[in-house]
Formats: sequence, C-alpha cells, structure tokens
Amino acid sequence: MSATNGLDIPGHLQAVSRSFAFCIARLEAPLKHQVGLAYLLCRILDTIEDATWIHAGAQLQSFEAFIEIVQCAGSSHDIVPAHSSAFVQAVQSEASNISAAELKLVLDAHLVFECLQGLSPDVRDVIISPVISMAQGMRSYVVRSRDAGGRLVLRDLADVNRYCFFVAGVVGEILNGLLRIAGLNRGLIIQPSLADGFRFGLFLQKVNILKDRLGDLRDGRDLVPDVSLVFQSALDDATSAFRYILAIPPQFESYRLFCAWSFFLGLASLPHIWREEKIGRLETVALLAQVELAIRSEQRLTRMFDHKLEPWMKEFRQGFQGAAKDVAAASIETYRELYVGRACDSEIAAGVNLAHI
Repeated sequence: MSATNGLDIPGHLQAVSRSFAFCIARLEAPLKHQVGLAYLLCRILDTIEDATWIHAGAQLQSFEAFIEIVQCAGSSHDIVPAHSSAFVQAVQSEASNISAAELKLVLDAHLVFECLQGLSPDVRDVIISPVISMAQGMRSYVVRSRDAGGRLVLRDLADVNRYCFFVAGVVGEILNGLLRIAGLNRGLIIQPSLADGFRFGLFLQKVNILKDRLGDLRDGRDLVPDVSLVFQSALDDATSAFRYILAIPPQFESYRLFCAWSFFLGLASLPHIWREEKIGRLETVALLAQVELAIRSEQRLTRMFDHKLEPWMKEFRQGFQGAAKDVAAASIETYRELYVGRACDSEIAAGVNLAHI
C-alpha cells in the first residue's frame, strides 16, 4: 500500500531494511501504514546520525531542521516547503557515506513529512513526541562525540541504557500508542505496559550494538563498554520485552507476530553474536515459521522463550547484581532534559532499569 501523496512506503522499507519490511508487510491496515511511516522517520534520523559530514554544524542544524519540521507537522500550520527543501539540500550537499537507498529516502523526506501531517491528530501525536525525543537524544550524543574528537564512547551500562533509550526505546512508545489507538477503534481498552514497551526497544537495540560492535569500533564508536554486562542487560530486557508481546491481545494477531518475529530473531542471534558469527538463513526461516505457528498460544510462545533464554540466564545470573549496581548510577534528570513523551518518571525508570529515581 502506497501513501496517497505518492510516497512508496513499502518500496522504501524494502530498500533500507528488508527484515523490517518483511515484518511490517504482515501488519493489517492501518497499522501497516502507520508503523511503516514511523520507521521511515526514524530511519531518516539514523541517516543524519550515521553519515559523515563535511561540517559539524551542518549535522547539528539538520537535526534542528528535522525537529522543527516534525513539530510543524503536528500543529495546524502547514509544513513550509522551503524548510523541507533546505533540509534535503543540506543532507545532499554536506553528508557522505550514505547508501543509495538512504539518499533516495532523504530525497523523499518531504513526502514522509506530508504523510505524517496527513495522519489523524491522535495517531500523529503518538508518533511525533517519541520521534522528537529520538532526534534530541541522537543530537546530544553527536555533540558529545564531536567534543571527544569525533569518537563516541559509551562509558558504562547506565550510559548504554540511556543511548539505547533515545535511539530505540522510544520506538516502543510509538508501538504502544499505535496499538492503544487501534484497540480503541475496535472498542477495546488495551493498556500494555509502557515500561515494557521501552524495554522491547532497548532489547532490540542492544542486540544490534552487540552484533555491530567490531564495525562500530572501526568507525570510531565504542558502544559496548563491557560485552558481558551488555549481554546480561539485554537478557534482562528480554523478559520485559516478552511480557510486552504477550500483552498484545489475540484480536491483533498480526501485530503480535510483527513484534514476536523481531524479538525472537534477536534472541536467537545472541548465541551467534557471542561466538562472533552470523545466524544462518535456514535457522532464520525455520524460526520465523516456528513463531508464526505458535503466535496464537501464550503457552507455546512461553516455552519457546524459556528454551532460548534459560541457558543464557544460568550462565550470566551471577553477574546480574553487578549490572544492577552499575545502572543505578544513572538519574532520571539525564532523560528528562531531552525526552518529550508522555511517560512519567517511574515508567522511564522501569523502562531503562534504573534502580532508583
């Protein structure tokens, strides 16, 4: 399904991330369109963050322009075409090391923004605040890396959690909000834990930074200060993330499948990442089929989860206390200065495993 303004959401998804395109394709309307659009907005932000920029100021200005345009899309004001055009031109002229698919998406950014503004106000609001939080969080880490000579180093597990919260945890907030609205449209009251939604995003992001650790080091980013601790915390997040999946009601089977596929692929990847190898294609295909067969049964999903998680929990359980003490060093203020979503302090604290507020 393509957006009415000509934006080819499925085409862009397939180009920038075949795995997410595959999962999103199974969603029913309107969630397919809404989740796909939200992912493209986040992917544009990823491009701003990851690109190599000729001038540091241009990167920071691109973050600010993105935030301004998204805020405008959430108001009654029209998006100023010149602002959108200037944003695209800045990325084109100042940023390098961008794939052809990412550049094509940036060139269609004005269509992405227009689609965002065309959503109903309640859906638009669910997407905009977390996306702005993501942009402000990413921008803060870019500033920090610039101040450190262009190298981003996460200092400890508390720092890893904060980084993952802004670049991925807030995606759980988007998913949570879209599911709630979809439920209301069917006369259902759905209230999955927002903290569990945050932990769902944190889990997937920690799998990513563990998987990409060596490549990130070559690119000047040290996002895994202690491999063992990050593994432990990812497994801790997995329990909350799985609880989030089970809270999705049977009326939204395709949505549960969308989340479960991403989750179980991440969980199954961890042993391979630990051995510094990639998960095989046959194992991936078999796992996707297994999850789909089990998706209607909480008992079968739970058996799958326990089977994959328990060996790791036994191996790492002794180290969890040290991990918890490390996380407790963070404070809620370091989130509140950048976060503009609806979560209260206790939800943020539970969503990033802060021992104390």
